[in-house]
Amino acid sequence: METIKFVCDVMLKNLTRWLRMFNVNALYPPSESDEDVVSFAVQHSAVVLTKDKELCKRRAVIGKCYIIKSENLDDMLKEVFEKFLLPAPKTFTPKLCPLCNGELYRIGIDEIESNKNKIPPKVIKNSERFWRCGSCGQVFWEGTHWNEINNRLERLKKKIKN
Repeated sequence: METIKFVCDVMLKNLTRWLRMFNVNALYPPSESDEDVVSFAVQHSAVVLTKDKELCKRRAVIGKCYIIKSENLDDMLKEVFEKFLLPAPKTFTPKLCPLCNGELYRIGIDEIESNKNKIPPKVIKNSERFWRCGSCGQVFWEGTHWNEINNRLERLKKKIKN
């Protein structure tokens, strides 16, 4: 079974980032114009997620476009996971870069040394697990945001019915 891909329009940039954190392949087009969103979605064989009803009327995405009805992020996540029958991750395990959707891989502290200019010294001293994006090179670690991510995941798992 092929994994579903999404393209989120400009109104859903935050949703894009959170879908990625929960291991859902979510792309963000390089341009905000409706024409570019549509062509980007077609190019990537992806479903468009939007709040723009007019965008979903475009011939190239009819049947491959979904209008997000929810207003807050938790409800948007629930809506997407339920509508597309996506399984929520059992635990938060970083796999996709929240910035670019590239694949994340674990790196050791020795690989961090070459990136000291990107990472605060306090983080290097106090963190044990690091990930690097294979596409954009961004380095991630278990920071103060880790609890927020886990809390949002727990709320999502309680809300979805699939």
